[in-house]
Parts: sequence; C-alpha cells; structure tokens
Amino acid sequence: MKYTVNKFSKFLVLGLVALVLTACPKDDDGMETVNETGEASFTVTGDVNREESGTATHILLENEPGVVQVWWVLMKDASPQTFTLEPSLMTTSGAAEAPKPGTYQIGEALELQDMTFQLIYNHFPDGNFENKTEYSTHFDGEGTLTIHSVEGEWVTASYEVTAHTYDDNFQNIEGTVTIAGSFTSKLIPNN
Repeated sequence: MKYTVNKFSKFLVLGLVALVLTACPKDDDGMETVNETGEASFTVTGDVNREESGTATHILLENEPGVVQVWWVLMKDASPQTFTLEPSLMTTSGAAEAPKPGTYQIGEALELQDMTFQLIYNHFPDGNFENKTEYSTHFDGEGTLTIHSVEGEWVTASYEVTAHTYDDNFQNIEGTVTIAGSFTSKLIPNN
C-alpha cells in the first residue's frame, strides 16, 4: 500500500485531535473539574480479549467552513486507565454535529467521505502507557455504528467494528480486534 502526503496529513489530524481530547478540563484556578459523564461498555476479541466499561463523552471540534469538522466520542476507564475507544465523524461540508439516529458505516479515515466514521482503540496493558497498542480503522477496518437517540446533550449508540494495528510504515497489518458494545455519551462544551 502506498499513501500520499495528503492522506498521511489526514491521519495526522486524527492523531492531533485524539491528543486534544485526552486532556482533562480544568477550572480557572487550575483544579480538575468533575463533569457528569455518560457510560460505555464493550467486548474486545482477537489479539486482545477483554470486557471493558467506563465513561463516555463527546465533543464537537469546528473550524472554518470547508475545513475538517469533527464529532468525536471519547470512552475511557480510570485507576488505572487501560483503554480509550474513540469513534469519530469527520466532514468537510457543514458544521460538526451529533449525527441523527440511524446506522452508519465505520471505515477508512483517508477518504474523508461525509458520514463515514473512523475508530481508534488504544489498549494500555495494566495501565502501562509505554506498552500501548493502537488499533484503528484508518486503512482497512470496517463496521457499523447505530445512533439510537440524540436528546439535547446526550447520544445513545451501539457499534460493532473490526480494527487493526500496523507496522511502523503502515504497510502491513500486525494485529486485529473486533469490538462490540454501546455507549451513552454527554456533550462536553468546546470552549
């Protein structure tokens, strides 16, 4: 597989967005805030075999029209943190918003087709971030995401997806997981 610089830059955008979302919100006095959050639970099979549960929040990352807009869900656990699961919707037309109820494809991030979701699953064995393995749908993964309801700040959904981890050159698949579960997420203001 060969990837153009343009496709690699889109992959880089996803990584930067993930970095932004892992930061904890803080008050003006620097103290960490406690927000009401949603919840998530899912099963991972394949290279990793686990039952996971944790919190779920979502955020809208908006730029100027014509630039990538992102609706991003962050699911994670704590004490120790052993995973993040991050489905996202990227679009270049219109503003980022929670999708309407329905079933959507999860697939490659490189095409940036409207209403195509991508997914990243990070596995941190025993909370060890240095031994992280990232599985994604960026190049080959596939699956579906079903939005059951969107009510105010809350979104309820279920999903089933196959994701892969790649070698350092993103040329060869080195591992595969299948993930199935559900979440109810709360909007976190982007300010």
